[in-house]
This record gives sequence, structure tokens and C-alpha cells, in this order.
Amino acid sequence: MPSILERLRDALRPDYDVERELAGGGMGIVFLAWDVPLDRRVAIKIIRPELATARAAQRFLREARILANLSHPNVMPVHRAGEADGLFYYVMDYFESETLADRLRHGALRAEEARKVGRDLLDALEAVHRHGVVHRDIKPSNILLIEHRAVLADFGISGAPSDTTQGATAGPAGTLGYMAPEQAAGGEVTPQSDLYAVGIVLYEAFTGRRWDASAPGSDWSRIPRRIVPILKRALAREPERRWADAAAFRRTLWHTRTTRYRRRTLLLTLSGLAVGVLAMMWIITPRWESRDLAVLPFTAGPGVDPSVAEDLTTLTRYNVDPYTRLVEEEESLDWWQEHGPSIRLIGRREIRQLRARYLAHATITTHGDTQVTIELLQRDGQVVTAGAVHLGGGPGDIARRVGYRITRIVQPDSEFTYEGSKVLPQKDDALTAYLDGLRAFRRNAFQPAVERFSAALERDSGFGLARWWLSNAWRWRQTGMPHPAMDLQLVLDAQGADLPELERLLMEAQVAGSLGRRLDLYRTAIERYPRNAYAAFLYADELQSRGPYVGISLQTSTEALEAAVEKDSSLGPALNHLVWAYIRLGYGDAALRALEPATRASAGRDEVKRYQPPLLAFAITERFFPDSAMIAREVLLRDPADRQALGEVLRLAAMFGIAPTQAELGLQLTQDRRLAPPFRGNFHEARALALVGMGRIREALIHFDSAAVLLGTPEARLQAAEWRLLLPILGPPSVSPAEVAAGRSALRAFTLDPAYASRAVWALGLDAVADGDARGFARSAELLQAAGDDTIAVRLGMLLEAVHRASGGGFAEALAHTSPLLPLDSAGRGGDPFARAVLHMKRAEWLDSLERFAAADSAQ
Repeated sequence: MPSILERLRDALRPDYDVERELAGGGMGIVFLAWDVPLDRRVAIKIIRPELATARAAQRFLREARILANLSHPNVMPVHRAGEADGLFYYVMDYFESETLADRLRHGALRAEEARKVGRDLLDALEAVHRHGVVHRDIKPSNILLIEHRAVLADFGISGAPSDTTQGATAGPAGTLGYMAPEQAAGGEVTPQSDLYAVGIVLYEAFTGRRWDASAPGSDWSRIPRRIVPILKRALAREPERRWADAAAFRRTLWHTRTTRYRRRTLLLTLSGLAVGVLAMMWIITPRWESRDLAVLPFTAGPGVDPSVAEDLTTLTRYNVDPYTRLVEEEESLDWWQEHGPSIRLIGRREIRQLRARYLAHATITTHGDTQVTIELLQRDGQVVTAGAVHLGGGPGDIARRVGYRITRIVQPDSEFTYEGSKVLPQKDDALTAYLDGLRAFRRNAFQPAVERFSAALERDSGFGLARWWLSNAWRWRQTGMPHPAMDLQLVLDAQGADLPELERLLMEAQVAGSLGRRLDLYRTAIERYPRNAYAAFLYADELQSRGPYVGISLQTSTEALEAAVEKDSSLGPALNHLVWAYIRLGYGDAALRALEPATRASAGRDEVKRYQPPLLAFAITERFFPDSAMIAREVLLRDPADRQALGEVLRLAAMFGIAPTQAELGLQLTQDRRLAPPFRGNFHEARALALVGMGRIREALIHFDSAAVLLGTPEARLQAAEWRLLLPILGPPSVSPAEVAAGRSALRAFTLDPAYASRAVWALGLDAVADGDARGFARSAELLQAAGDDTIAVRLGMLLEAVHRASGGGFAEALAHTSPLLPLDSAGRGGDPFARAVLHMKRAEWLDSLERFAAADSAQ
């Protein structure tokens, strides 16, 4: 099958001779070409074929036409746009010049240079915003430095107004580190979102450092004083607090060039003003928020198991958390690794780095009887001895007593109200199992973690933290989905007020009813706990798994994964996700570099249900080293566990992100008679999914049928029937009448099976709505409504009713009727594998019909 380069080369001949790929991102690819009639080099950008939906292609071409009619010295010219062989493209000038990103690798710009870059950027944005285009991906690598001017390029993911509204559209594509908060959260993107990105770029240009919105404070020392408030306004979190438009931002920034810093001779003669100046300096100097307490890792003395000290540190944090403001755990650990192991040898300067009033440390020793000696280090360097606790009783009781001795010094008012943590169980065996699970989870041994968290819940079913971590361990063991029986909303309802803040925020994000709300909660968690890698990873995973529903690019989610891995290079799921992302983006060198730490971080085969390293290595070979692919396949398929895992990955369409490759590999492995029938069934499903993506529906249905036979399960047979009825409803090429009839017949048989009746009735009901069969719809709706409260049938019935109302023009009613389903969908309780696609795609259609185009682009 021809590559994208070959397709584009053939499609644009003889006008353009396409030479090679220049760059690729999550949304598009840029190629170098020769303009034959004009005898010059040009750059040609295309949308990645797998992302070229009708909406995306329409927007892409519309923007290109707007830019082609816009002549501005600071905007990259566009000369031609169109579609050829299914590839949507536009042609622009090619310059062999450095980008601002290239320039910043050598350090910050001089103040005048940075100011001029800002003026040029804002000049460009003033023009494009006037034409209703929002760039949405302003970053140093999209800014060319050409003949002493900055030129804004790469409008490939920009947004334009709808035909009936003025302003910008939404859709959180872009580059994570340069996004405005509302853009990253999937909200409406406006010209103020571009101005926020300009603020980030200028901060980087002046300082040579990346802007970090999650940091508690920012260093403005390298930025001229009069420019600081200008950038701070651009970087306001709320769009309405930013500059009204690019022109106002540009005028204010450029006028600062005439200001000269003068000696304040009056300060030399009027000593009374000195105090005022010092006070003002103290006011405007960025300060870090002070915390009450940093709990340092406890020390295990000779003969004491280090895990005892580790567990006691963890439990002590839980017990003091309700009464004190704690320094982030990761920050305390990093600080201790640099300055430990004795608090008595640490100077006041080092102490202040943690920004805490007290630093708590304990040593576990065995002198006669085992005891915990507790010491607190004050900000002034004084050591306060908090006494000793004997290791009598279980770990929960010991930690509670240690927490009490610390709390009564740090917060004396709490001495008589102290109860310790309200979310830890009273049963020691439950607590011990939980701690074992945490240790297993930290080393990416998710199968033992599942077992130990499950054991904790068997001993105490109300242990909410064990329920939370079991859901996570189950997720990364294999499936990628939270534990279906772990209802986190119940935990929040029962214990939300008593949970540690980070765990509470992450649980709330998991059960949030909309993607925007979920991303906002994750961002809040990251802002408050900037060193926590797991919060950063869950945010990145959300962008990667659900982002495509609202137009978030793979490039964006990959950058979020990189940020998580930077915080913790041993976090196995994040490392594995990062390798897969690099493979799908076509970044071979990056995938190879990321493979080694991912392999090193992985637990053993017996500790994870799906062992990732062989799959990652195989995928890299398959994608980037085709000459070695056949040998790699043979090696991988020798191991039965690897064969099974490969089938599951391919079936989930997660390996390559390229349908033809997946289809070819799936076909080859369906013919491998060494594989057991269920494994071959997985490969039939993999090929079928790829064929659906390629529009070859008839062949896909044949492979779904083969998968159903080989898998031998009612679930597989039901899904094979559902494909026939639901594909036309979701919008791909139509299914033949004979296939639709076969699907109806199979689903009617399933209505007699209590385990699958609700899903079959739901699918038949959707088919009836699409066919205008009012009687068939009414019959399906009545059967679904007869089920008990909060059942799969009721949830599917609500979705069916909404589709029916929309078919009569009741789009607003349909949206309101499906809103309660969004939290259930988020928790994996939609009732049917097809329900999520129907829910989100139909809501987007209804919003479009109501001319709510921005909301439709980010339908949640």
C-alpha cells in the first residue's frame, strides 16, 4: 500500500514535485515540495488522513482560503488549497530560516528583541482575528524569524467562525504547554486564548524559561519591570481579565520601548522613603506559600525492616493531614534525599527551601524494645523533641499516636480534638493488606496490588482508599478501564469530606459528568500538587483516551505524558502510554529511547496480566523497521501469553493508529493455525475494526462473524449483530439491506436471553427510529422502561428516548434527556459498548442542529 508521501506525490503531479516530509504533529504533516510552474520550493501541509473528518476538512480548507486572501508581513502566505486523492492540503511559502524555538535553545532574547517579537506576533493576530480566525497553536516552533521579523505560521488546527456566528470556535487542539486554561479544558476558544499563548511565548523569550502555570509562583526577575504587569494581564486565568484584543496588547507592550529607567535621586536624600521602597519590594517580590508541616521519610535503624519506616511515614501523613497544611509528599522526599539523613545537621537556609514551619522526622530503633523517636525541626533551625512511641499494637494505632505527638506541637489548638485519620480502618489486617498493595502499585506490580487491595476490602468493605487504589490497579493491570464494581461516587458520598485532598480531587475527576469538568479537576490537582506524577498521568490519559471525542490531538496528550514521566521516570503506565503515543505519531527515535525505561520499570510477567515490553518492541519494529518485521512477529508469537496480548491490543485498535497496517497484521494472524481459536477470533476483530475505519464494511462484517464463531461467546455474537444495525446510525457507509435484515433477526433472538435482552431491544429500538417505525420504537421503549431503577435497561432506554425526540426535531429535549447519562458513561456504566459512541456522536449532531457550533465541536 502506498505511503502518504507517495499518495501526495502522485496526487499533486505535475504541478508539484513532493520531495520529503519536513515535520509531523498530532493533526497534520508538512512536506517539502518543488513548485514546478514557478520554479521554487514550497511547503505543503495536509491533515492526517485518519483525522480528516468532514468537519475538520471543511474547517481546514476554509481557513486556508481566508489566509490566502490575507496579505500581511507577519503571517505566512498561503497560495493554494484543495483536496487530492482524499488528502486535504494547502501550499505555503518555504523558508530556510530558524524558528523562535531554535533561537531560544541558545538562551533568552535581549529585551528589545523579545519586545519586537511580541509586536510582530500581535500585529499578525490583529489581522487574522479581524477575519474571524483563531490560531490556537501559538508556540515558538510555529514562529519563524525571517529577515528581522517574526512570522506566524502553521494555521493547520486554527479555528474559524461558523457561517452564522462571528468569533472563534472551540476545540481543544493545540500544544499543552502553550494552551489557555479554557482551551486545555475543552471549553470555548476565543482570541483571548491566543493572547494567553502570546503571553507564554513572551515570558519564555524574555527569560529563556518555560512558563509553568501549575507552579505556586513565577520568577519575573529577568523581565523589565514595566512589562511584567502587561504579561501578567495576558496570562490571567479568566479570559475576561486578559487584554480586550491583540491591538490593545500590542500598543501597550510597544509603548514601553520609550521608557528609560532613571536614577531615583530622591531616595538618596529622603531616607523616609527607603522604608517604603523596602516594603514595596517585599510586596512585589514573588513568595512561595508557607505550609505548616513537611513529613520527612522516617528512618529505619539497624535491624528494622525499611518497609516498616515506609509504611509508618505513609500512615503518619494520613493522620496529620486533617489538622495541618502539608508540604507535598514528593517535594519532602526529594528534599530529604538531598539533605538527609540527620535533621540536626541541616542549616536554616536549607530548611527554608521546604517553606514549612516544621519538619517532622522519626527514627525507628530497637534498644531493648522497639520504639519511634520523633523530632521536629523548626524554621529557625531549632530541634524540638516530640517524645517516643513504643511499637505496641498494630500499624494504625502506632501511626495515630505518632501523628498526635506531631500535631500537638504544630497545631496546639488541635491537641484535645485530635482523632487521627477518619478514612483509615480500625482493622490492622485491612490496613496491612492496603500498605502491601501500595508497595506493589509503586513498583508497577499491578496483579499483586489488585490482590492486596481486594484483601483489604474483604476485611473492611468501607475502606474507601482501598477501593480507590483497587480501581487504579485493576485499570493498569490490563484493561485500561477502572474496576467495574468500584463505584467511586459512593466513596465520595460517604467519606469525601475526610479524604486527603489529592485523592478526593482525583476521584471527583473520575466520576465527573463532563470532560470539561474532569479536565478542570485534574488541572486543579496538578496546580495544587505539581510534583505528583500520578495526577499528571491521569490527566494525560484522559486527554489521550477521551480527547479525540472533542478534537484534542494526540500530540497534545503526548506532551502531557512527557510531563508526567518527567516527574517520575519509573511510573510504568505513563511510560508504556508514551511509547505507544510515539509509535502512533511516527516518532521512531523517540519510541526507541522511551522503550528502555518502560522495560526497566515493568514488573515481572507474573505480576502484570499483560506484559508490555515485548509488545512495545514488536510495535516499534513493525512500524519503523519493516525489513525485520517478519522475524519480530515469529519471535513474539512463540510465547502464548504474548500472542494473546497482541490480539487484545490489536482488537482495541491501540497499536499503530494506522488502519491498513492493522488490517494486514490482523489478516496474517487469523491464518496462523498455531493459535487457539479465541486468539484468532481476537485477530478477526482487529482486522474488522481496521476495515471499518477504511470504509470496507462488507468485509468487516464477515470478520466480525468469524470472530463470533471463534470466540464462541454470546457477547461476540451480539456485537456482530449490533454492527449491522448501529453502523448506519453512527454514520459510516451504509450496510446492505440483506446484512441489516440478518442483524435484526439475530437481535430478535437475543431478546429472549435475559442476560442480553436489554441491549438487543435497545439496538432494535434505534433501528426502528432510524427506519421511521413508530410502533417498533414504542415496543422497545416500553420493554426498557419496565426494568427496575438504575439498571442497564433504564439507561439505554433514556438514550433511545433522546434519539427518538431528536428525530422529531426536539434537539434541546434530547440534550437535556441525555445529560444524566454523561456521568454514567464516564464511569463505564453506559450499558453497551456502542452506547458511548451513540451518546457523544448524537449529542454533537443535536448541538450542530441548534447552531451551537462551538459546543458541537467539543461535545461531551
